[in-house]
Parts: sequence; C-alpha cells; structure tokens
Amino acid sequence: MRLCASPSSYLLLLAALTAAAAKVRVIAALDDVTAWPMWSLVATAPDAALFAALASLFAAGERRATGLLLITVPTAVLVAAFAAASAAYLAITGEQLTWQAVSLGIDRFGDLRGIMGAETAGMGWSSRAALLVAAAVPLTALWMLRRSGRSLHPAAGPGRAHAAGLCAVLALAIVVVAPRPRVLEVERLGASAVLHTGWGWLTRDVVERSKDAGFEGYVPRNLVAPETIVALRAADRPSVVLLVMESTGRNVTSLRGAGALARTPHLEELAADGLEVIGARAVVPHTTKSLFSILCARLPLMQLSLMETTPTIEVQCLPAILRAAGWRTAFFQSAVGVFEDRPRLIRNFGFADFAAWEDIGGDPAGYLASDDGSLAGALAGWLDRAPDRSRPFFATLLTSATHHPYAMPPAAEARARAAGRAAASPRDRHARLVEEEDLLLGQVRALLRQRGLDRRTIVVVVGDHGEGFGDKGVRQHDNNFYEEGLHVPWVMAGPGVAHARMAGDASLVDVTPTILEIVGAPLTPVAARSLPGRSLLRGSPGSRLLVFYCWQDARCRGLVDGGRKVVSVPDAHTAFWFDLAADPEERSPQRLTAELERLLRQASALVNAHRTGDWPPERAAMNEFPPWSCPAGQPCRHPRSPPGGMFGTP
Repeated sequence: MRLCASPSSYLLLLAALTAAAAKVRVIAALDDVTAWPMWSLVATAPDAALFAALASLFAAGERRATGLLLITVPTAVLVAAFAAASAAYLAITGEQLTWQAVSLGIDRFGDLRGIMGAETAGMGWSSRAALLVAAAVPLTALWMLRRSGRSLHPAAGPGRAHAAGLCAVLALAIVVVAPRPRVLEVERLGASAVLHTGWGWLTRDVVERSKDAGFEGYVPRNLVAPETIVALRAADRPSVVLLVMESTGRNVTSLRGAGALARTPHLEELAADGLEVIGARAVVPHTTKSLFSILCARLPLMQLSLMETTPTIEVQCLPAILRAAGWRTAFFQSAVGVFEDRPRLIRNFGFADFAAWEDIGGDPAGYLASDDGSLAGALAGWLDRAPDRSRPFFATLLTSATHHPYAMPPAAEARARAAGRAAASPRDRHARLVEEEDLLLGQVRALLRQRGLDRRTIVVVVGDHGEGFGDKGVRQHDNNFYEEGLHVPWVMAGPGVAHARMAGDASLVDVTPTILEIVGAPLTPVAARSLPGRSLLRGSPGSRLLVFYCWQDARCRGLVDGGRKVVSVPDAHTAFWFDLAADPEERSPQRLTAELERLLRQASALVNAHRTGDWPPERAAMNEFPPWSCPAGQPCRHPRSPPGGMFGTP
C-alpha cells in the first residue's frame, strides 16, 4: 500500500506498468511468437529493474531527509511522463523511443500534435478508463492507510524501500538468467527506453559526413547533356504520368497474386499492357526521401534532415530536364502541402506547377490526407487548361490516404460497405484505401483515353515505400527495413515500353533513368558510371550495390544482393542477413559471413557519402507557386492552410 500511497514510488510503479503494457501489446501481436507471455516477461524485466531500483533509492532517501521529496517527486513525474510517451510511441510505431525520435518530436511538434490527436481520438473510452484507474489507485491506498491508523510520513515506512529493492533484485535476476529471445522483434524490445534514450542524449553521435563539401554522392550534377535537351525540343516525344502510391507495398496489391489484401484490377491491367518490375525497393521508407530517389536517380540525404527541400543540393532531376525540353510539368498531391514544406521540394525538382489539398480541396481524411480521387479532377483540369495541346506533358500524382491513420473518406467508406469489404482494423482500412488508389489509376487512364492522349502517354505507377502493421513489431514505415516496408510495386505501360515481367533487384533510383531513355534522353556517360540509377530498358542491371536506410539514422542501414538482404542496426550494435529465397517472410536472421561483412562495409561507405553535418537545412524564400507563400526561414503557407499545419490540429 505504501508503494501506491507515496507519490514518487507510485509514479515509478505506474511507469513500469505503462512500459510493460505497451511491450506486451506489441509482442502479443507478432506473427511468429507463440510463448508471448514468457518473452513479454523477459522484455519488460529491464524496465522493472530500473524503475524498482529508483523507487527503492528514492524511498531510502526520503526516509532520511524528507526535503528530498522536492527532488524525488519531480524526477518521478519526468520518468513517468517519459514512460507514457515511450509507450505511446511504441503503440504507434512498434519501436521504442530514442533520443533521435525525441529530438525529432521537439523539432516538429506541430506534426506530432496531429499524429497524437489521431491516436488518442481512436482510443476513446479506454484511455479515459485508464486515467480513472491510475488516479483511483493511490487515493484508495491513502484511504486504506488512514483507516488502519498507520502513519503516512516517509520515515515511518522503511518497508517501502525494502519492497521496491526486492522487486528490483527479482527483475534483475530475470535479466541475467533469462535466455536471449530467438525472435528479432522481441530482442529489439529488450532494452529500457529510458536508459537507451538517456545514453543516446549523453553520447549524441557526430554525423559521419562526406569528405568534400559537395557531397560526393551528388557529383556529377547533370543527368543529361545540354545538347540532348536541345534535341528533345525538336522531336515528337511521349507524355508521362507518374502515379506514386503512398505507403503501398507490392504484397498488398493484386500483383502479389494469392493472399493479396487489396484488389487492384487496374494495376494488374497496366502490368499486362506493359512492364512489371517485380523486385523494386525503396531506398529510404520516407516520402520526401523516396520522391528524391524516384525523380532524381540518386540516393537521398541519408539522415533525418530534409536537405532535399533546400536549395543547397543542386542536382538535375527529371522534371527540370523535361521542362527544359518543352514538356509541361506539374505535381499534384492530395495531402496538405504544408507538411514537410512540399512546395520547396517540388520547386527543387523543377516542376512548373504544383497543387496540394489547399489548392484541390478534397475531403479530409486523418491529420494529413484527403481523398485521392480528387487528384483525377485536378489532373483533368490542368490538361484541359493547356494552351497548346500538342506539347507533351509530365504530371506526377502523389496519393495520401493510405498514410497513417488510414482514415477513410466518406465515398471510400460507402464503396467498401457496398462491396462488403472489411474496413474495421487499420490493416483493413489501408487495404481498402489501396483499392481507392487503384480506382484513381483507372480514372487517370480513362481521362487520358477521353482526350485521345492514351496512345502517346506513358503511365508509370510506383509505391514510395510500404507499410507495417505490427506483424514484425514495426508499424508504419519510416524505420521499417523489412520487405513490407521496402518492397514496392512498379508497373509502366505506353509507347516505347516493352511487355515483360522483370525479375531481379531494382531500386526506385532506376525510375528516372528508365523514363529518360524511353523519351530519348539517356544519361551522360559520366552519370551512367557514377550514379546508382540504371535504365531498365536494357533489362535487369545485374549485380550492383543496392543500399537502403532508415529515416532515423541509428535504426538501420543495409543492402540487397540477389536473394541476400543484409541489415545493420547501429543503435543495437548488431548486423544479420536474411535469405529472401528460403525465408521470404524474414523470420530467421543469420550471422554475417566474411563476404557479407565486406559488402556491408561498402554499403556503409556509400551511405556516409550521402551524409553531412556541414550544411544545415536552409529555408530559402520562394514564390513560384502562387498563392503559396514561402518566406525565408519560415514554413510554406497557403490561404487555405489548416490551422496548426495539418487537419485536426488546433
């Protein structure tokens, strides 16, 4: 009772229970964990040992000097608050909180409010019940102590320190004697988030950076020679529509075959009409980074900072090349454009026109997205406003509703209900929204046919990255190194595109070189030798170093080499590999061989060539897309921007 009645002890006890509940929830949801109660005990023991030891120390100190309550209670409040934040982060992402995640949340607090608002709204009565129980327990303990006539003064309760100390010893014994978890996802939950984050703050890594100020990975600057661009102006070239499917892995779509959660007939039809790239993967499972890979044929900056939105890195991307060669160019997204300063990113790519939710006005869905069907109308209007219909065009459409929290717009909900399709769980809603993306693809192809543009337009569909739902412990995408997070659909059809299914490994950095070769603008010899992107018109590029990286630096880096996938987790000081042919579900990580260790060192060197600590992100002023306003040093705004920056934020 005294543990519950004392403020410091109770708060630490609450922290331990909160951390344990979050870990048990994640472990119980794992696909390949049968003895989850035992592994939950193993994973929660480090937290229990830490919090119980602190409770024992605080109780012993308070007994000797009651003035220490001015230190112990605020400290316990901070620890309990961190434990609650870590539990929420674990519930949302499937990962424990780290110092890097904390610093990201501080830097982007407005975005964090939107995400947390969506999560707490979904909890409803359960969150209120938990708060009620948490408040009732210490009040009940105080009432019982008073009824028994026992003193509440800290000096009267030496048993509190002893009880907490005993709990700490028992938990520490479990940590020492328990077997190491055989499942990777459980092992990743074994550390205490409080200790791990504190240590990360004390030992903040100095960024491994490129040796020269120009980022060796971004040399040469140009993909295509100036004389090639001039020649394109005089030629009859096809138009291109690029549809980027947000948070859509290949295995969710009908391209997977049996077992696909979503029905995507239009995607299947496009694949039957042209080229399907079976082994395509994202470089970084984050939209801004992935768009850079797709449109610039290069690896993005391999760290958290979104240098891709600043003018610091001057590279030649696909939209700028086609625009210079006479194509009309535009980028459309159904999400709010204020998120991650999207106008600045699109300006850097070289698009002439940009439209986001603030311009298009679709039905909001969640804190970030709106209905993806609004993109079809936006594209049709842009095509119809063309002063010269004979000019080729390049239009990129980015969907958004498949992003967390997978909120369904009213029309999508009605279609799912009419078709009798499940839409209750996050996974089911995501699948229904993937079907909405497929419906958008059908609408795009239909409007091209209606305008007589279909026979001279290449339609390209790719996923920017996949999405996780806790099967492997990871939710969402930013740090998801499993195939569910990296393996994406890539289908294209139109003039100059062969009818084929291409096996072998490919990367989203190959999208731009492939499109450029189709329209008659191959990479310069220097770019072809230096850059990772390759045209797939010549078939599978064969053996090369295909690297991937997690958005949070310390979460992962690795490579895919044929059927071998090597993963390094820097913050856990571990590395392993999966045999994707024998173990496609990535259940059995294996120890690295000497050859794979050598390849991992090469991959790390390539990653480090795309990192910097010397060039801070710069928010330069821009006014290319009125009525968007992007003042120097400030986020981009629009007259219709939602208050707080995203839907649902105050």
